Amino acid sequence: MKQLFTLLGILYFTTILNAQQIEPVFELAECGAAVLINEEPFMAVVENIGDTPNLALYNLEKKELMKRYKCQLPENPIAYIIPCDDGILYLVTMKKNDGQGPPFFDAIYGFDHKKDQIKLYYKEKEDVYIPRSANAVHSKLVLYRGTFSKQPLIFNTKTLAFEPFSDDESLRMLFSTDEGDAYVVFKTTEVRADDTVPVYVMKRDGTMSSVVGSYDSRMTLSTNEEENRLPGITITNSEYSWVNEKFNRSGLPLSGFAIATRSGLAKIFNKFSNMYDISELSSATANYVLAKSKHTLFVYDVRK
Repeated sequence: MKQLFTLLGILYFTTILNAQQIEPVFELAECGAAVLINEEPFMAVVENIGDTPNLALYNLEKKELMKRYKCQLPENPIAYIIPCDDGILYLVTMKKNDGQGPPFFDAIYGFDHKKDQIKLYYKEKEDVYIPRSANAVHSKLVLYRGTFSKQPLIFNTKTLAFEPFSDDESLRMLFSTDEGDAYVVFKTTEVRADDTVPVYVMKRDGTMSSVVGSYDSRMTLSTNEEENRLPGITITNSEYSWVNEKFNRSGLPLSGFAIATRSGLAKIFNKFSNMYDISELSSATANYVLAKSKHTLFVYDVRK
C-alpha cells in the first residue's frame, strides 16, 4: 500500500509540472463494466440504472447514448466485456467468494446486439479466481491470470471450449493483441539475474519468433524524474516495433499501482486533470481511454 501511495504521489507531482491537462470529454455515473469497441468511437457499458442493470452503447464523438438494450443481464456481476471478430460482445461474469481473496470466475455469455439477446456459452464449475483482465485475439478470448504465475486461459468462440495455451509449461504471456494477431511471451526458465528476460512473439497457431527484445520488470520510484524507471519492453528487432505501442494499451483494467507497468499509459495518466478521482483504467485505444472512480466512468480523448 505504501508503494501505491508513493507511485500516485510521483504521478501527481509530474502532473503539477505538466501544463497540458486532459479533461474528461464524457462522464457517466453508476455504471459497471465498460469497454471501447476496438478503434471505433463506441463504448459498451453496464448501466446500474433502476432496479436492474442494463447494457448500453454510447457514441463518444457525439457524446450521446446510441441504444439501451432490453435483454436481461446475467444475475452475477459482469467483470469484463470483450468485443470479438464475430460481432458478439462476450460477457465474463464473476461470483462471490465466501472466503478471502478475489471473486471467482462464473461464466461466459455472448451478447448479440442485432437480436438484443444473451446466450450462455460456458459455466465454470470449479472455484477459479476471476482473471485479472480479458481481451480477444480474433476468435479467441484471452483471460489473463498474471505475468509470472500462470498461463492465460484461452477460450475459442468457434468451438465454445477452452484450449491449451502452450505445451511449454515455462511459457508465460506478457500481453496479447488482436491487431498483431499474436501473444507476446517469455519463458520463466530464461529470467536473468538482473530481472530481465528475452521476449518472443507467438502466433495463434503456436509458432514462435526468434527473440524480438527483452522485458525488464524492475521499477525505481523517485521524486527525481531522471531516476524513475518503469517496467517495460525494449525491442531489438525493428520488424516488431509495434510491440511497445500495443503493450501500453493491453492488460487492462489496471489499478493505480499497476499503471506503472505500462509506461505509455503512465505518461497519459500524468495528464489527466482528475487523476486522484481514478481507481482504475478500464479500456484504452489509440484515441480514447476509459477510467473509473468508485461511482463514475470518465472518457478521455487522448489525441488532444
